[in-house]
Amino acid sequence: MDFLDEKCETLLVSTMDRHITKVEVASGTVIESSKITDPENEDTVALNRIAIIGHRGLAEGDTSLLVGVSSADKSLRVYDADKNLLLTREHGHTEGISDMLRRPPSVPTDLRGQAMAYGRRQSMNQTSDFGSVVMATEQTCRMLRAYLKKLMGSKEELALDELEVELEKVVKAVREKKGTTAKAVTQNDADEPEPAKAKESF
Repeated sequence: MDFLDEKCETLLVSTMDRHITKVEVASGTVIESSKITDPENEDTVALNRIAIIGHRGLAEGDTSLLVGVSSADKSLRVYDADKNLLLTREHGHTEGISDMLRRPPSVPTDLRGQAMAYGRRQSMNQTSDFGSVVMATEQTCRMLRAYLKKLMGSKEELALDELEVELEKVVKAVREKKGTTAKAVTQNDADEPEPAKAKESF
């Protein structure tokens, strides 16, 4: 468990039934309880150790990060603490992760005492309602993979016209973005001066 805010008014607790529960410290009232899931396979995950990072020293509007370790699948996971959305995960080792210490950088250890260091990407420090474009892209890809599995296994009659229109817009925007990036790279290569040729001596 860890405090969600600097004033220590809200406590974040990871429970054995695979939920993250927010508790008001003053009254002991449960504010919210939500199940932690993996959007790729919809499996629920029990977090053995959690910590909140990012709520100190960040600009107003930045998102706090919930970092947790799960001995079940030997992973370290990073969530958006406000929305409980999985941002990224890394599998530590062939052995389970036994604990995690919050310090820069965070250093979890496995059952053999082997330490593994994980650093925050610079993109995680950027202010945005959802996070950086890089993080949003990764999250969207995970959600689309999970949705595709559901869609292919569904036998229901679905109205997919609106989804098709939105996906076509996204594909068009992605292609335009890739084209713009490719042109910028080509232009930069063209602007670089050619190396001076050595003078031939006779």
